[in-house]
Amino acid sequence: MDKKLLTPGRLYQRLSDEFRRMRPHECHSCSMPMLYAISIVDGDYANWMVEELPRQCEACKGVVGDIVRRFSFEYDIYDPAYTTCFKTWDAGSGSHAFRH
Repeated sequence: MDKKLLTPGRLYQRLSDEFRRMRPHECHSCSMPMLYAISIVDGDYANWMVEELPRQCEACKGVVGDIVRRFSFEYDIYDPAYTTCFKTWDAGSGSHAFRH
């Protein structure tokens, strides 16, 4: 299945809309973390990830994880103003590294 390509802003809008729809009612001040591009080591993963939640909210952490998991199979990002400095994600080690 080919993934749909979206700009980072359009993908973030979809992630954020879904988060607002799914978050627990008592978490009205929580928001979807920002996303960022990554270079893929293993081609089975999305070319983006989201930052950590600004505060640890266990209820929202699960919601964010579910949304990212679902959307990662459906969308990749395409940014025509792409920069050559990006994070690399190694799925095997679960770690990030900056690359130029």
